Amino acid sequence: MTPLIGLYSKPTFNPQKDLPPVARIATMTNAVAVRTGSGIQNLQQLIAILKSDKKKAFYGSAGVGTSSHLTGHMLAKAIGADLTHVPYKGTAANLNALLAGEVLFCVDNLPIYSSHVKAGTLKLLAVTQAQRLSYLPEIPTVQEAAGLSGFDVYSWFGLSASTGTPNAILEKLGAEVVATLKEPEIADRIRAIGAEPAPMSHNEYKNFINDEIRKWSIIVKSSGATVD
Repeated sequence: MTPLIGLYSKPTFNPQKDLPPVARIATMTNAVAVRTGSGIQNLQQLIAILKSDKKKAFYGSAGVGTSSHLTGHMLAKAIGADLTHVPYKGTAANLNALLAGEVLFCVDNLPIYSSHVKAGTLKLLAVTQAQRLSYLPEIPTVQEAAGLSGFDVYSWFGLSASTGTPNAILEKLGAEVVATLKEPEIADRIRAIGAEPAPMSHNEYKNFINDEIRKWSIIVKSSGATVD
């Protein structure tokens, strides 16, 4: 939702006004992945190749303006490398391109890689959020692996209400959601799908969305991405 203002020159709705926030539920990190057969063992090796060999400096995404595209763009800017973005038509096509060796690496939502990591065909080099995952503690963050202080990128999920919902109702619903997410069984079910519980109340979530819109609007402008 957050990049909409930058990706569309004339968006048909304003998420800040038309979708009043209730609560944030969870976050989901992206991850940097390569083919196991590439021989790349860690993020430092990947970055060295990207900087030294322009012919290999290709990364795939699920399409222009997607999380995988913009996170790859952010990584390129952070490491000072001139990378070629190759947009595919969706996550499946992007994943197949990585497995086929059409691109050197991809940065996409972690769960899409899971079965291939278990099968030994893909290797995770780093997660893009600032903290390691509780269920994959052996995988470093981009901050740790590449020394990129402040690099913190993830997708997030939350609840919104309809336009005109009274603020008191939004606050009450938000408090109920936050309380529910503290239940161990609920938190475990969220982790089982590759996400992390990340509750925010109504007011916290509202401020968070405003910050995210500002952040991603700058990134979208820098990337030149548009879907008009």
